[in-house]
Parts: sequence; C-alpha cells; structure tokens
Amino acid sequence: MPVSRVEWGRAAVFAIVVMALTCVPYVLGALNTPEGWQYSGFVLGADDGYSYVGKMRHGVEGFWSFHIFYTAEPHDAVALTFLPYIIPGQMMRLFTGTENPALFAQMVWLFHGMRVVSGALLILVTYRFIAAFIEQPGTRFLALVIITLGGGLGILLLPFGGTPPEWFIPESFTFLILFTLPHVALARAALLGGLMLLFGDGKHAAPLRNAVFAGLLWLITGASVPFYLAVLYAVLGVWGILLWVRDRAFPMALFIRAVIAGGITLPLFFYYLWAFNSNPAFVQWSSQNILASPPPWHYLLAYGPVLIAGAVALRRVWQTAGNRYPLLLAWSVVGLTLVYLPINVQRRLAEGVFVPLVILAVLGLSQLMQTDTEEQRRTWLRPVLLVATLPGMLFILVVTSLGAISAPPDLYTQTSTVTALQWLDANETSGRERGGVVLARFDVGNRLPAYAALRPYVGHGPETLNSREKEATAEAFFNGELSAEDATTLITDPENYIDYVFVGVGDVLSDGVDSVLTEIYREGDIVMYRVVTE
Repeated sequence: MPVSRVEWGRAAVFAIVVMALTCVPYVLGALNTPEGWQYSGFVLGADDGYSYVGKMRHGVEGFWSFHIFYTAEPHDAVALTFLPYIIPGQMMRLFTGTENPALFAQMVWLFHGMRVVSGALLILVTYRFIAAFIEQPGTRFLALVIITLGGGLGILLLPFGGTPPEWFIPESFTFLILFTLPHVALARAALLGGLMLLFGDGKHAAPLRNAVFAGLLWLITGASVPFYLAVLYAVLGVWGILLWVRDRAFPMALFIRAVIAGGITLPLFFYYLWAFNSNPAFVQWSSQNILASPPPWHYLLAYGPVLIAGAVALRRVWQTAGNRYPLLLAWSVVGLTLVYLPINVQRRLAEGVFVPLVILAVLGLSQLMQTDTEEQRRTWLRPVLLVATLPGMLFILVVTSLGAISAPPDLYTQTSTVTALQWLDANETSGRERGGVVLARFDVGNRLPAYAALRPYVGHGPETLNSREKEATAEAFFNGELSAEDATTLITDPENYIDYVFVGVGDVLSDGVDSVLTEIYREGDIVMYRVVTE
C-alpha cells in the first residue's frame, strides 16, 4: 500500500523527535560530570557500552577479525564478527590513531551518531512495514507510536519484586534498541526491509530480483546479530506453512523467493555456526552468556494489551487475500514460542515480535471501532491502548534522566584512571592484537579495552572466560585477603598470563608480593607494576 509524502514527512518528524528524546539522558550525564571524572557516554548498561567502544577501538587499531579482548587466554580471532563497530573504527583510523588522547570521546560521539541514524532508519522502515498491512494513515501512525515507544503492563510486576520485560528485552521492545543498541537497530531495519521485498501485490508474486535484494539485506542482519538469521528462517518456514494450510495449495512462488533470499545468507549462517562452535574461547563465551526468558506470565503482562486487541483481528487477517497477512501470525507464533527453547539466549529469540503483535492489535482496534453509526464509534479504545502500552518506556526515559542528574560513579571514570590507562597504552603495548594482560578490579578491567590495546584479567561478565571466579579472585587479591604465597602464585602463574598489576584507590597488596613486581607508574593514588617472572 502506498505511503504519501505527507505521511513520510510526519514519520520523519516523529523519528527526529524520538531520537532527540533518547539523547536527553546522555546529555544530562555529560553536563553533570563531576570534577576529576570522565563521562562514559552511557546511562544504561555502561559495562556493555565500554565493550562496544572497545570493539570500535579494535577497528581503529587496524584489525578486522575479532578476538575476545576481555579475557587473558590466547585464542584465534574470528572474522566477520561485530562488523557494525569494527567498520566504523576502521573508518576512524583514516583520520586519527590510538595515540590521540581524545580518541575515547570521539568513539563515544560516533557510537551515538550511529545510534541516532540507525534508530531513525529503523523507525522509518517500521512505518513502511506497517503501511503494508494498514491502509488508514492515522491508524498507521498509531501503530508506529506503539511499536516505537510502547510496552505493556509489565510495570505491574514491580510490587512483587519482578522486573518488567519491557526494561531488559530490547529484542521485543523497540525503545530499548533506539536508546542503547545501534547494531540491533540496523539488524532489524534490514530484516524488515528484506521481508517487505518478498511481499506480492495480492495478485502477483514479487519479482525474483527482489529475493536477491532481500538476501543482501539479510546479510546485514546476520553480520549485525548472527543468530537473528535462525529466527528469520523459522519465521519464513512458519509463514509458508500457514499459507499452505490457508490456501490448500503449496505457496511455490513465495517458497522460491524465500529459498533464494535465505540461500544467500546460508553461507554466512553456517560460517558463524562453525566459528562459534569450533573456537573453544567463543564456545565458553557463548555458554556464559545466559539470557533466560522470564516466566510466561511476565510475558503475558508485557504483551497483554496488544494480545487482547490483536485477538479480535485474527479471523480477518487469516481470511485476507494475498501472502503478507499470514506473516503477522507466523512471526507472532515464532516469537512467542522460541523464547522457551532450551538454549542460553532464550529471550533474544523474541526479536521483533512486538511489531506483528502491535499491527494485529491496531487492526483489531480498528475492527472494534467499525460500528453502524458514528455516535456508537468506540473512539475511547485508542487512548486506552496508548495508556496501557506507553508508561513503561516513558518511565525508563525519566529514570535514566534523573539518574544522570545524580551523577552515579558507575557512569564515570576517574581522570587519574584514564590518564594511567592511556600511559599504559602509550608505553607498554607490544604491537600484538591486544598485548599484555592487566590484573585490576572488575570496574577498571571493564574500561581498559576502550582506552588501551591491552587485555584485562577480568572485566566483563560473558566476555571474560570464567569471569565469576576471576572477579572473586581479583577482589580477594586487592582486598589483601590472599596470603603472600597465594598472591604471588596468582600473578606469576603462566596460565593466568598476567603482565601488569593496576593498584587503584583503596587497593591493598599483600606483603611480599612486591618481590615479583617492578613499579612502572605512580601518580597520586594509582600505582602500576610490571610482573617480573625471573
């Protein structure tokens, strides 16, 4: 269904306003930076934020293949991984280098530029996707608002100690993507674009060339978030089955186009499957990345308003001619069932499911409002749906803004720590892919890869192998809880690969450990040592 220029203009203004609003907490965080501290550039999930900046720096350092720089253990790098960050880093490399003291700030600026651009793109692509199913401009815009800013009634979990799914499952709820994850926004925009290319016009199948373009777009999806390809294959399969059942005829035209488009992505999919299952370090990283789904009733609350309204439209959608409408049912079924597969990233398999659920809900709402007389029209249903879906996400915006104003320490790094890490990068890197290993507390280790071409002993939950054990060991070391013998063994054991020790404010070294350490840096409360093994 066509989209008028007026509609595109309204959608563009909406995209600009939404992305501007997402910038407010970040700006407040920057404006409230305490003296003597440097702003991380993040207000939500700063631990992962430093990881993304570190991956961008990986590109600035000149590397295309990725290895896990949050862990000390040597391992082979994997190509074609985290390209949405490595490629921008490679582009930055043309204009700057790792010796630039402003590099971190520049990478953060680039990250947010990517976030705003990819977020605006996702909003516009989502609107075009909505328009393929909804004819009335006002109803299309309502669907866009809910998909972009909406959630459900998950906020009702708070009195019972639960966390609303809307607050931690970006795959389901678009606002979290727009707020924090540019690579996911890019992946979904490409996913939606590819699906639209497979739509026919109701009478004729889409041209075969569209299948090729769809496959190329889905390569972007796979390169951004590899396992989204598995979700896509499941959606395509169920879509075809539903068409087969409804029409009592095999959907050959769609099948051919889906095979062509999906076939273009299969080599990439199988490469990722091989790489992440043959590289021991990546296997362990994946096994530590536990993202379990919440209980089913949590999902029911989060999706409840749109599920109720969408149920009204099921019969109409099922009976509508053409191949596109069963896609809404297929995607909904896949998204609501894959989240309980016995794998470690369950909730991430809900990718994009809120999109078809909302479209179904708005179609159902329109159906309820189609009464015999204008006086009986249920105009109150739209504001009810908005009230039921918007508060949770607006709460995130308010809370993160207030949090940024209060300037919590986890959003910042002491300038003295930044200076020490930059000195270490300038004077002690070996020229290898992420040179020596630094023993420091978890928070310093988390920041290290964003500032220096070195690896922390521990610094990230999933990306540091055996992170829980290592974090406990590092805490015991810097709290002075280890004996001199145990502390010395920790930093000299070849299997720990430790080259440097970073001693910060409040850290304590066990007596006798200095016999295997050589001081290389001292400034204020920060002291750094090189490990002497002979």
